[in-house]
This record gives sequence, structure tokens and C-alpha cells, in this order.
Amino acid sequence: MYISAPDPPASASAAAARVIPDICAPQVFGGVHPDPETWLAHFKRYLACRQLSEEDQLAFFPLFLKKAAIDWYDTQTTQRTSMEELLKEFTQFFCPTDLNRVMDRETVFTRVQERTEKVRDYFSAMQKLAKRIPGVDEDLLKGIIIRCLQP
Repeated sequence: MYISAPDPPASASAAAARVIPDICAPQVFGGVHPDPETWLAHFKRYLACRQLSEEDQLAFFPLFLKKAAIDWYDTQTTQRTSMEELLKEFTQFFCPTDLNRVMDRETVFTRVQERTEKVRDYFSAMQKLAKRIPGVDEDLLKGIIIRCLQP
């Protein structure tokens, strides 16, 4: 089954609707799972690929929410006229703050390579963790990664 955007006006050939398989749609976000930052990044890529108008993006957003997330959405009293503002509110409510990141159980400073984890997967995970902490020096990150590699 495919999801497609509404048919564009005949004169809007540059903004042709894209047909995207359902499997590419983001999971429904329940407030905790999947990870809010990862979910939001995927949702933004999905919207960009679908080439939806801002009005359609605002209409699509609650369709991908459930449980605590849809409760949050339904109880917001602000007028939703901008995706930028809606996503900012979402981020402030669901995504961790800088202090939360420092206090996380797994950070770039505590993560070690798992016994069966491939080196490239470990590097990717560490780079992702490093993005969460602004200003991490590249040389420091390299040292941490090398120190935490399995022998």
C-alpha cells in the first residue's frame, strides 16, 4: 500500500506529489518510545520527502502520535499555525535537556564497545552520542573512542 500526497495543480509540475511506501512512514510516537529525538528526525525527513504544504504537515503530525504524546498534543491550548513552533514545543516537552544528557546513563564518556559489536557500529553510536553534547573536541572524542575499544 502506498501513501500519496494530494494531486498538485497541473501548473505545479516542480512540486509534484511523491508516492511513498507505508514502510517509510515514521512509527507512531507514544511519548517515550521510540526515542523522541530519533523519531522527530525521521518525521522531519518524511515530511521533506512527501513535500507537503505546511497546512498538511500540521494535519499529519497528530496522526503519528498516541498515548502520552497525543494527550500532550490534545491539551495544548496554543494556536498551531507553524510547524516550526509545533516542533519546538514537542522538543521542549519530550526531548532531553542538556542537563538530562549529562546525567544520562549512557554518554560519550561512559559508552564502551560491546563484546560482539562491530567497530563501525561502535564508531557510529559514539558519534551520535557526541552530537548530544555541544562543543566536544574532535581529538578528545577520538581518544575516548580508542580507549573504549575492545582489545
